[in-house]
Amino acid sequence: MHSLSPSNAPQLPTELLVEIINLSLPHSISSDESWSEHASLLSKYSLVSRIWRKIAQAKLYERIVVRSAKAANRLCRTLSGQYSERRDLAPLCKSLRLGRTFGYDYAVADDLRFRELVKLMANVEELELRSVRDLVPWHWMRCTELRQLRLERCTLVKGMGEGPPRVTSNISHLLLAESDIFAGAFRPKAYPKLTFLSLGACNDSAGHDRQDLTKALLKDFAPQLEAFRADELSMPLVRNWKPKWKSLRAYGVRLWLPYFNDGSHYSWLNLPEKVVLEHLYFEDPVLAGRVPELNAWEAHATLVVELLEADPIAPALSSIKTIHLPGSPDSSGDNASKVRDLVSRLTKLGEEKEVEITWSEEVAEGETDEDRAVWTKDDSFLSFMKSVSGRS
Repeated sequence: MHSLSPSNAPQLPTELLVEIINLSLPHSISSDESWSEHASLLSKYSLVSRIWRKIAQAKLYERIVVRSAKAANRLCRTLSGQYSERRDLAPLCKSLRLGRTFGYDYAVADDLRFRELVKLMANVEELELRSVRDLVPWHWMRCTELRQLRLERCTLVKGMGEGPPRVTSNISHLLLAESDIFAGAFRPKAYPKLTFLSLGACNDSAGHDRQDLTKALLKDFAPQLEAFRADELSMPLVRNWKPKWKSLRAYGVRLWLPYFNDGSHYSWLNLPEKVVLEHLYFEDPVLAGRVPELNAWEAHATLVVELLEADPIAPALSSIKTIHLPGSPDSSGDNASKVRDLVSRLTKLGEEKEVEITWSEEVAEGETDEDRAVWTKDDSFLSFMKSVSGRS
């Protein structure tokens, strides 16, 4: 078998090599398996020739995933130059994910060398922490270029003898899910550029009520937020307390499907009259698989039709531009005629109201249900917002 070596590797233009390598990599690296394939391919490419190695290493260190203490120790030694003189690798790092993608197999922040890594990777722009315990929030403030922070299944601690540094963060997107946090870790003075906040079933590590934590965060950040996402546990507070929104233009909503039986699914829309939304995103609802008589897409499509046909339309939706529905229409079942009618009415309303109404595509060929679940649970509202922001 003929193998490539530095002497006989094809001398293609660098731009073309970059495109070839990019096209060969997994479309998404949301799962541990896809990341392993991504890293394995790039490691092999780095053996082809000097130019291939340069391109592959830059791509490999652009997005780093650390899932164990052993990997964290090895990465620290590599970036600090203990293995070689390649200290130029650290500036290449733009995205860092620490911890397991799924499950509750927790790791301790110190074991993952979190403090050392953020010092070495000061240029990182996206930081994702999953199933990591005993995180000291002030440590990520060292990343001066950090724009997006995601905490999922994590616990925060204040740290012995440490307090927040007298610096401000450049973080604009903050995603908190299933984590034990304390409100003092996030203050407007330290996060003046925060405009996107996603809250999902977080607990107060100080033992306070979950609603009190949500209320404290929204009291501080609501005036500066442009996009907010709430899960079913936050909805009663958002509905009843009405935070002081000033710049809110996008809303991510996750409803309980049982709400569609009693009419209370409209209550989340009780926003102050001065709030005029441009973008509305409905996530996969809670208990979607436990209420067989209700289809998520049909339920939300019916809701959107009712909202857009209302006369007068709700003040919060008077300038709506985009609405996204969960799931996709299934015209092959018993409700085929109903589904076709809903699609027709949504299309007509979209044209009349000049609203772009979208929903998730069917699972693509070669894509598994698990892949779809990863995309849905991972950053659906965030991806949606980046998409509409890119078009505006």
